[in-house]
Order: sequence, then structure tokens, then C-alpha cells
Amino acid sequence: MNLHKKGYLAQGREVTITGHMVSTRSHYMKDGVAFPLKRSEIKLSEVSIITGGLGPSPRLEEQVDNDEAHMTDGEMVASGAKQEDIPF
Repeated sequence: MNLHKKGYLAQGREVTITGHMVSTRSHYMKDGVAFPLKRSEIKLSEVSIITGGLGPSPRLEEQVDNDEAHMTDGEMVASGAKQEDIPF
């Protein structure tokens, strides 16, 4: 809970958790007919994030545009780099 309060668990961040499975659900009932859920549900108890379980944060669209890279002569070069900036 402290990580969430400090802002480390932003929506969309990948985390690896552990806990005890309580129940699962993949369908719901409506007027006596079963319909599949878009995303299955798993309920856990005693959940914790394992050591080293914090994955990457979601990327903003601006970051994706600025950080795109391409291959040149076997080296990784950030987009927008000038030929004279490439060390070889």
C-alpha cells in the first residue's frame, strides 16, 4: 500500500504478485444466459509484490515518439541524431 501512496503503482504498470487464489470468474449471467467477460477475474488474498516484481511503467505517447530508434551500420541510433553524432 505504501508504494501506491507514493505513486509507484501507476495505472498500467506491470507488477509480479503472489498470493492465495480465492476464486476465478470468466462468465457472467444475464437473463439466464452466460456471457464471457472481456477479461477474466481472479480474486486473491494475502497479496504482495515479490522482490524485484516492479516492472516497467506505462510509456506516454510523447516518450514513444521521441525515443524511437533505428539500426544504422549495426549500431543503435536514436531518431533525430545527426551522422556526426554517431561514434565510429
